[in-house]
Amino acid sequence: MNWRALAKLIGFFSCIVAFLIGISALISVFYGEKEALWLAASALIPLLGGLTLMQFSWNADSDNLSHREATLLIALSWVTAIVWGAFPYLLSKSFGDYTPLAFLNSLFEATAGFTATAASVLEPGTALERLPHGLLFWRALSQWLGGLGIILMALLYLPFIRSGGMELFQTSSIVRERIRTKVGEVSKTVLFIYLSLTALAVFALTVAGMPIFDSLCHGFSTISSGGFSTHTQNVAAYDSRWIEIILVFFMILGTTNFALHFSFLKKDWGAYWNSSELRLYVSVLCVASLLIWWNLHTNNQEADFFSVIFNTVSIGSTTGFWNTDTSLWPPFAKAVLLLLMFIGGTVGSSSGAIKCFRMALLFKYSYREVFRIVHPAGFTPVKLEGRVIDREILEGVTAFFFIYIFIFTAGSLILQSLGYDITVAVSGVAATLGGVGPGFGELGPAGGYMHVPVIGKITLMFCMLLGRVEIFPILVVLSREFWRK
Repeated sequence: MNWRALAKLIGFFSCIVAFLIGISALISVFYGEKEALWLAASALIPLLGGLTLMQFSWNADSDNLSHREATLLIALSWVTAIVWGAFPYLLSKSFGDYTPLAFLNSLFEATAGFTATAASVLEPGTALERLPHGLLFWRALSQWLGGLGIILMALLYLPFIRSGGMELFQTSSIVRERIRTKVGEVSKTVLFIYLSLTALAVFALTVAGMPIFDSLCHGFSTISSGGFSTHTQNVAAYDSRWIEIILVFFMILGTTNFALHFSFLKKDWGAYWNSSELRLYVSVLCVASLLIWWNLHTNNQEADFFSVIFNTVSIGSTTGFWNTDTSLWPPFAKAVLLLLMFIGGTVGSSSGAIKCFRMALLFKYSYREVFRIVHPAGFTPVKLEGRVIDREILEGVTAFFFIYIFIFTAGSLILQSLGYDITVAVSGVAATLGGVGPGFGELGPAGGYMHVPVIGKITLMFCMLLGRVEIFPILVVLSREFWRK
């Protein structure tokens, strides 16, 4: 294991986190907030840590990491970001005095940020408007950085370690570009697309009447599928149909495979339409919206059709914005939303959950097995976009699905053992594992995760981290075989 190379890269990444926290401190300075000092101190800690690591490993060759080292780097990067990202909450006493529980709550909020999960442990009823602007900015910025990280990982790393069937996307345009050029060049292209979509979202929200600071924070949270807002009432605080329309549009763009955006920039004008996964994703959102609206209508609940679309897309894209308390919707509507928490958006995007391509392959694989029982001598290959899917890919997708459901089941049982009823427990684990955020009941939009017991918070933090990095990188690092020479 090339520890010096890993230390150099972790040190460099720590400096990036410090720089971003420093920007948040400047925001507080601009608004004349006393918390600017604590944010500056929070930036100094990862900066010193990062520079120290780089000082002792400056001459290390970090350009040629093995898959084993790259896997460990991914796990360490997310954990490092979460630890450094907790200091702004801890030092500013967002969760009270410097106690172990305050540190745990700070870690939870940082985990929700970097995993782009709209799960907060701020006290229910706490006015976000009273928090310092620098801290609100940091919440959104940490989600933005986490969203960028998962896109780069999904496009440039996971296909090459055959993680959960991701090798299927080794033929995508952006991965082919990775093979022909340096990873850094492709990363710049992805960053350009990511920045461009963010800038467009911020501009559109500002034009629609949202204050510039709120536009920045919501732009960061939208493209990253994060869902953190600057208002206690979330998007409902603006009472603007135009803002909701813009958010829906960019939530879908942010959770669309960035390889498709890349192909479109390469003048492949049919890239979006030719993607069966994107067509499935949009179809699922449309059908789910219609089903929920019909259910609300038949239960005599007032149902603004676009409000239904907004909340459905928000949960289906694993973003987590809301303009109404979906916990008050009928059981069937909540069941549809729960299913959407598992499906998520498309691969190679900032979306969480299982992803549409895996769900499509699982259905095709299941149909093939039924067909083989009916016609033992027949042969029906599993195809996606005209390509015959290899057995290894199907096995990888099946393994990913099984592990995902196992983690979901274990997490739900732990929450139920802590006294939560099955609906609340299941929704809370599904929402954190899938990167959505708000669940139902006490863990819904009007509640939060503040009063979840310590064991429950640790469980949900682990779910957020596993779900964000597509499970396998963390499980591989935790396995005994990984550390054997």
